[in-house]
Order: sequence, then C-alpha cells, then structure tokens
Amino acid sequence: PSVLAGLRSVARSRGARAGALALILLAIVEAMLEPLLPLDLSDRLGLSASGIGLVLALGTATLFLGSPLGGWWSDRAGRRLPLVVGGVITAVALPFVALGPPWWVTLAFATCLGGAAILAAPAGPLFTEAVDEMGHAGSYGLSAAAMVVVYSAGYTLGPLVGGGLHLALSFQGVTIAVAVLVALGTAWLAVMLPRG
Repeated sequence: PSVLAGLRSVARSRGARAGALALILLAIVEAMLEPLLPLDLSDRLGLSASGIGLVLALGTATLFLGSPLGGWWSDRAGRRLPLVVGGVITAVALPFVALGPPWWVTLAFATCLGGAAILAAPAGPLFTEAVDEMGHAGSYGLSAAAMVVVYSAGYTLGPLVGGGLHLALSFQGVTIAVAVLVALGTAWLAVMLPRG
C-alpha cells in the first residue's frame, strides 16, 4: 500500500489506536518533565547540575528496565493489563515528583517513568498486530514508522502542554494536571481494549 493508505488502514485498528495513545502518554510525561523537573530541582531543592543529572539518570534508567518487563508481561498477560497498570502507576506517581527531598523526587520520578515504560511497552506489538490484521503482513517498516510519528507527536506536545500549564500553575499543579490526563487516557484504554 501507499504510505498514507497504509497509515489510514492501520489507524482503523483499535489496537493501533490504543498503542498510539500509550506512546503519546509516555512521550507527553517524559517531555513535560524534561524541561520542568530540572528547574524545580534547582529552584526548590537547590541541586547542582550534577545532582540534577543524577536524579534524571536514575529516574530515566527505569525506562530501560521497565520496557522489557512490560513487553514480557504483555506477551504473557495480553496487551490490556500492562497498559492499564502502567498508566495507573504513572498517574499516581507523577504528582509526587514535585514533592519532597531529592531522594523522594528520584524515587517518584523512577516510579513514574517505570510505569510509563510498562504502559508503552505493548504499543509495538499492538501496531504490528494491526498491520497484520489490516492485511499488510510484512509491512513492519510501516508499523515502525507509525510508532515514531506518534511518539514524536507526543514528545512535541509534552513541553507545550507542560510549559503552557506552567504559565498558570506551579510545577506541582502541572504534574497533577498531566496525571489527570494520563488517568483519563488509561481509563479510555481500559474500556477500549478487550480483556485478555
């Protein structure tokens, strides 16, 4: 199929739409925290650049660890459960990133991104399954391209959403607002995907 026809075809799949939402939520959370968390760590907690780097590195390491765990889990339990549990973990942990001392922020950040990694891990299989279901078996480059487009869109939205909200809200307010967005998206995923 042509690129646009293939993307439209895949977008009709409920699984691909669920995978897209999971990737967008991961990217929004990640890209919202990337510019705002270092400012909070510096302004509120007085951390140096190396301290901020350590918090970000330790927190982000859970993406590295959580993604394979989420993928393994989604292969055994189905796609829905990791999406929902990962989304709940992300939504609950996110507001705590704006509270407490550095060790607490690091723990909350790691928990938040670990949850987001589990949330997004089933996205790849959902896109691949959608390509197969739409009769485009073997067009896995199309699946990968769609995932990159979706993730990039979320990564573009994250700083815009975070920065826009930060004009009117504190960092804690921004994290709460984005947590509500993640919770609503997770609820939609729970309703949209069948159990199992």
